[in-house]
Amino acid sequence: MYSLNAAKNPEPMQKTGNLLSALSKPRLVNAVGAVLILSLLGFYIFFTRANLVTTFDDAYMFIRYANNAIAGHGIAWNPDGIQTYGATSLLYLLIIVLVRWFFPMAEASHLLTITSASLGILFLITLGVGCARITHSNFLKKYPLLTGIVLAVLFLPSPGFLFHATSGMDTSISLLCNTFLIFTTLGWLKRNDGPGILLVIASAYVSFLARPDNLIYSIMFPSLYMLLSSEEDRIKKTAWFLGGLAFLLLLDTAAKYMIFGDPLPLPFYAKTNGYDDGYAGAFRWNPISYLFDFFRLIFPFIVIIVFSASGNIRKFLLVFFLPVLVTFTYYFSVVQIMGFYARYYFPAIPFFVVAAYLSLDHKLHNTTKESKKYGYPYRLAVMIVCAFLLWMPSVKTSLARAYQIAYIPKAHIYPIAVKYSTDSTIQKLSWWESITAISEISIRLPKGTKFALSEYGVVGAKAPQINIMDPLGLHDPFFAHHGFSAAEFFDRKPDLIWFPHPDYNKIISSILDDPKFWAEYDYYPQAFDYGLAIRRDSENYPAIYKAVEDVWKIYYPSQEIEKSIAHSP
Repeated sequence: MYSLNAAKNPEPMQKTGNLLSALSKPRLVNAVGAVLILSLLGFYIFFTRANLVTTFDDAYMFIRYANNAIAGHGIAWNPDGIQTYGATSLLYLLIIVLVRWFFPMAEASHLLTITSASLGILFLITLGVGCARITHSNFLKKYPLLTGIVLAVLFLPSPGFLFHATSGMDTSISLLCNTFLIFTTLGWLKRNDGPGILLVIASAYVSFLARPDNLIYSIMFPSLYMLLSSEEDRIKKTAWFLGGLAFLLLLDTAAKYMIFGDPLPLPFYAKTNGYDDGYAGAFRWNPISYLFDFFRLIFPFIVIIVFSASGNIRKFLLVFFLPVLVTFTYYFSVVQIMGFYARYYFPAIPFFVVAAYLSLDHKLHNTTKESKKYGYPYRLAVMIVCAFLLWMPSVKTSLARAYQIAYIPKAHIYPIAVKYSTDSTIQKLSWWESITAISEISIRLPKGTKFALSEYGVVGAKAPQINIMDPLGLHDPFFAHHGFSAAEFFDRKPDLIWFPHPDYNKIISSILDDPKFWAEYDYYPQAFDYGLAIRRDSENYPAIYKAVEDVWKIYYPSQEIEKSIAHSP
């Protein structure tokens, strides 16, 4: 194993090539590197400050859960106190609760953006420092800021990294936890002590709390690392690790059964392929397209691995990439909703970075005789072909299209049987404009109002006093396990309905074709883009209508709300 054997070989200083001799002033190089890192860090801070309003609607769900937790309702989606496992990352939720508690008056968007951006920069610092601590080669020891320079140059200006770092989502904490998992595992074998394995078990469990799909990394990476090492009793030590982690997971499962009645987050069910046969937007979230985005970002590290991997380091790389392969394969079984910029794949970045660093360090520390067996021209040709395929737009488009045709089933279209008419047509708003308008309505709603909608992140954060019905099943156990049911929906008697996104055509048709809808609701088609309905016999009808009317006048100043109501069949 590299971490055990690397120190046994003397440093071949005479074979490090002209590059090392050219860089003969480490202090100057490190000073220039420090200036570059600080400059990019300044840009990162400036970018974060300029993008404090995140439009990632899902991120605001953490604020709603945090508000309810601080109010004493536990982990609940609604103030009724029913415990809900709708927040995929319980660890990130805990962080948001703490930050919200310390800064109760902070703007929700600012809080989310700054928190995720801070975790993003902490991830890069941890990754850079961790790599520097495992260095064996004299060259990398002489230039300790080299890794930091590479990370800063590749990630801080990257649109993908900037997007995720300022989205307010749990991506940054997942990156950070996977980085800790890698370095605690590397340190475990180096120290070879009891506390080391406890630290690995803890980091594996924390990574799982950051995102449940990190469980594959948490189990496979430490296990493979130990099994492929040259350690004595490696089978026994691997068994101790797996046993300890299994015990924690058993306690975790029991606790979640007791609290939530379910060990898995509700999005696990709601985002599984085939959950909603009437969802017409599956083609938008193409996993092949996102793989291209991901590999373009980490391609420099793949190049380093290809040109530096030699000897037993190649076997060692399996430890890093088998868990990634299994995890990425699993992602093809889910609908990657809101998967912009390869969000699901992003937490795998530390595995590529550390693997590249160890390959390079091993190459610089050992003789280059082995590498002569594998010609550099051959490797260069492979990398050129790969780069050509990755950056040719037609290749990405063609492969994504082929995957869509072969593996993404066409949604079943549920036509609306009911015919209705209106006296006027409502102008279309933008997606974010509609969300903003509905949130302004929600703030005005009486306490306890039952509001059914699908775009509920910002709404939920800004209106903690209302009860939000989730027909998609992301925060509703019944719909998550059984799918949408119009009978269940109307039995709950929502006071206000903002219709789901048009992609959810089965849910929309089920609501509109139900006789109860026309008997009990005033319907305003296309109001705030998706359509709005108010229950006529709601005890809060006057206040709800007034809230809708006030906001209506702001967004539709030239259209009267009365003329926009639908005439029932």
